[in-house]
Amino acid sequence: MPSLALTADTTVVTPLSANEWTVQIGAFGNATLAQSELAAYAQRSSDLLGEAARIVSPLSSREGHVIYRARFGLFAQDRARQVCQALTRRGQDCFAVIASK
Repeated sequence: MPSLALTADTTVVTPLSANEWTVQIGAFGNATLAQSELAAYAQRSSDLLGEAARIVSPLSSREGHVIYRARFGLFAQDRARQVCQALTRRGQDCFAVIASK
C-alpha cells in the first residue's frame, strides 16, 4: 500500500524494514482520531519525541473493520523502548513495536 499524506505532518505508511521500530500510543476507529492523539502526545512530549515521524498505520481485521494505529518513529529498538518507558513514567500509554507489525 502506498503512503497517503493525511496532513502536513501525519502520514499513512507501510514500513519497509522489520528492523525499524516505532512507539505505538494506541489504535483508533478512524484516522482523524489517531492524528489527534499523535498531535497531543507530540505537544506534551516534544523533548522525547523530537522530530519523530507521526505515523498512522491502518490494519484490517478479519471481519473487515479497519483500525488506525498511531505511532511515532522510526527508532532503533533500544531507543524506542527508552522513549516508551519515559512516556509511561509521565502517564502516557505506549509500547515499542517493530514497524512492520
